[in-house]
Amino acid sequence: MSADKLEVILAEAEVLKVATEVMHQFSSFMPPYYIRINHTALLEAIYDMCGIEQDADTRSSVSSIIGTLGKSPWSAVRGQLISELSLTEAVVDDLQRFVQIKGEPKR
Repeated sequence: MSADKLEVILAEAEVLKVATEVMHQFSSFMPPYYIRINHTALLEAIYDMCGIEQDADTRSSVSSIIGTLGKSPWSAVRGQLISELSLTEAVVDDLQRFVQIKGEPKR
């Protein structure tokens, strides 16, 4: 990954961090929320870190399956990633760290 690309990715990640902090400040006034990432460079970096092959079809399929998380539980999504895409359990475990980040608002 080039230094320029890394700089852009870190800047985008910082925006997400700040947005999350703002949302936490108003958490008592709003229902639980999800932040969905649809930024190609961020997704590619996450997939790289998880060891997902750089084949465009595979990554597109991973994104489609992960996109069902609002309707399907993680266990179903995990099963699809392993059975349909032949991802290893270790890769799916790494991916889970990114797609299921949860936390409580800090007061």
